[in-house]
Amino acid sequence: MSAEHLQAHLRQVSVCHQPIFIIGSPRSGTTILAQALAKHSELWFSLESNILHTLFGNGEVDKALERAIKRPQRTWLVQEGVDRDEFLGFLGLGINALYTNRSQGRRWIDKTPIYTLMADVLAAMFPDAFFVHILRDGRRVVQSMAHFLNRFNIDHVADVLDADMEERAFILPWGINFRGACRTWSLYANTAMDFCARHPTRCLTVINEELVADPQKGFRDIFDFVGVPPEEAPVDLFQGRRVNSSFSQPSTKPLSINELSEPWNEWTLDQKDVFLREAGQTLQKYGFVTQDELRQMESEVNSTSRVHQLQRKVVKTAPSRAKSEEAPGSRLSYPKLVERIREVVVSTAPTNATVLVVSKGEATLTRLIGRQAWHFPQDEDGKYSGYYPADSQDAIAHLEALRAKGAD
Repeated sequence: MSAEHLQAHLRQVSVCHQPIFIIGSPRSGTTILAQALAKHSELWFSLESNILHTLFGNGEVDKALERAIKRPQRTWLVQEGVDRDEFLGFLGLGINALYTNRSQGRRWIDKTPIYTLMADVLAAMFPDAFFVHILRDGRRVVQSMAHFLNRFNIDHVADVLDADMEERAFILPWGINFRGACRTWSLYANTAMDFCARHPTRCLTVINEELVADPQKGFRDIFDFVGVPPEEAPVDLFQGRRVNSSFSQPSTKPLSINELSEPWNEWTLDQKDVFLREAGQTLQKYGFVTQDELRQMESEVNSTSRVHQLQRKVVKTAPSRAKSEEAPGSRLSYPKLVERIREVVVSTAPTNATVLVVSKGEATLTRLIGRQAWHFPQDEDGKYSGYYPADSQDAIAHLEALRAKGAD
């Protein structure tokens, strides 16, 4: 823009009333939601701005105000009695005018996930703005984060890792570290939900999975909240793209709730354990699992972990007589393997413990000195049931039932 055009615009500043911020964790569906809403005839969206966090995030505004107030000599802000809300409001007015200059007379939308962490500042800068928070199941968010850098070629990944600190700070905690991804989702979800609870008339939380299941209702609720008439174009775009499709091409195939991934079933034991420790409570807090389901997930991880520990101990423990009897690299005979397992269990399980034996009814494995052994799975009479549980849920339910009867 030339200096002459700039001066003309600055002399006749116009601003957008009730702009819209879409907030939420990275990989939650903020992009597709903003792109869909931009198809509405009264709304406008371009790209993520990011600059507001650099200028006003991380407490920068409050630091500037504090420095001005604490200077030995009175400053203009102090002399004129400018408080925080007034200061932020006028700062926001300038940003609003800049956005409005590009929004072609429509209400502008900003969608920058990191702004979630400075939503309170934005609420003061734009006192009539609406906030639409999109919340997605943390398991799917973490899975998407874990594969984020796979979308790029190796040269671009190198560029990201060599980027400035602002960009690195945004991507690295969740883009290359599973624990960081879990923590990031939990932080963003809790921060956004807390903000929404304190500003109920200005905020709407949209559950990603519910929007996928019923986009007509979901967008109708959003339209009602931000005060625009219903239109079909946003719904059509949303249905024609895959969720979190920042990188995918448009598709004519409608979305289906049944197509959503179930990453929990793909994760390793360690990944499940990390997720539960870092984000399990958040997952349950916002209704993605019930308390009983969370306990079942924890039980699955803990039970499997104990089995793996026992397996490792069996492999590592090698009685001296067995070493002398077997050639290097040879496999134990079945009777000697059973004997070794019994030795490990006796050396590991406390005296008088009740041990569950997972086998095809192998009687010799239940002969544990000083310990009681039960078959798993078993029938009502305590005998081997003759078949395996149908699936992991069935196995866990059976395990918990036996634990309730006294199994350790």
